[in-house]
Amino acid sequence: KENQILDFKKTLKNVTISIVPEDLSFEKFYKLYNYKIKRKMAEKAWNRMTKLNKQKALAYIETYNNKLRQSGAARAYPSSYLNQEYFND
Repeated sequence: KENQILDFKKTLKNVTISIVPEDLSFEKFYKLYNYKIKRKMAEKAWNRMTKLNKQKALAYIETYNNKLRQSGAARAYPSSYLNQEYFND
């Protein structure tokens, strides 16, 4: 991945590309999910997750919110969203 970035960087002038570490913190998830209930359970679930599943969970929140708006379904507790892997639907 870094080699691709470096090669890309060589082909462009006046472009700055930097590698920034992802924020895969529970705080980021809890803020984005924005349903403040049963925090301890959600945090336990988050800490058990792989890096890939954390990335998926964060990336899927906006899609999940759109699906809820369209269907009128109730939002899952944060711990349920994580434990039941809604982000893999």
